[in-house]
Parts: sequence; structure tokens; C-alpha cells
Amino acid sequence: MNQNSPHKLTPLAIFTVFVLVIPGLVVGQIVSFLYGLFLGGMFEGNLVDWATGGWFKIVFMAVIPNALSGVIGGIIGVRLTYLIRPLKQANYEIVAYAIATIVIALSALGIVMSLHRDGIGIGIVENISNSMGIVAGLFVGYQSVRDEQRSLVMRSTPAPTS
Repeated sequence: MNQNSPHKLTPLAIFTVFVLVIPGLVVGQIVSFLYGLFLGGMFEGNLVDWATGGWFKIVFMAVIPNALSGVIGGIIGVRLTYLIRPLKQANYEIVAYAIATIVIALSALGIVMSLHRDGIGIGIVENISNSMGIVAGLFVGYQSVRDEQRSLVMRSTPAPTS
């Protein structure tokens, strides 16, 4: 295997992560739903919510569930792609940056369209938190893949002999 061939499947890994983030977001939405189901009552009508003018509930019921969904989606997308044998050698740093760029561009487009249509609202905050979660999840997934790739290289490298 020559020097250029390990990363030649990186574009395919980018496409695969992009596709596999979608089922990851579905799993993330299920987790977010469970978060809201079990913790939703805690954030309504309490003194902290009253003192913050309702922002306490907004943060804990709009921002955190969407960010959590995004993180789960990003991690699942990268980890499932890494399970595909030919894509194990792809450069996942490039994959994470490429997908993060796509997510940020689509998010910015969605925010501009939402501002034009509805003005400023909670939907924009949810969009931003979900996008930030996806980007964070991509890089958490990249870190775990990088650590695994390094451990594989360390195991396959012969020990120096004297």
C-alpha cells in the first residue's frame, strides 16, 4: 500500500457520515424526548424559572435537548462509518471538518430563512444548539476514532530490535 492510498476513501467517508448522521439524529431525538418526558416538570413553575423570566426553562427544555440530539447524531454518524472496514483508514479529521462545514452552512441558511419568514424566535435557538451539538458530536467521534486508529498503528508497528 503506497502513501496516498490510506486516505483515498476519505470522500466516501464524508458522504457516509453525512448519511449516517440522519439515523443518529433520530436516536438523538428519542433521547431528547425521554429527557423532556422525565425532566420537563422540573423546569416549569419554579422559583429559578420565575427569577430568570422563563429563560431557565428555555435553556433546559429547548437548548439542551437539541444539543444532546446533535451530539448523539454526530457521534453515531462517525462511529458507524468507522465500523465499515474499508473506511477505517479514512482521515476522520478531514471528515469531521467537512461535515461540520456542511452543517454550519445549512444551519446558517436555515437561520436566514427563518429570520426572513418568522423573525427572531425559539426555533433559531434550537437550530443553533442542534448544529453546535452535531459539530461537537462529530469531533468527539473523531477523537475516539483517532485514538482507535493510533492504537491499531501502535499494535501493528514492530518493536525496535537492537
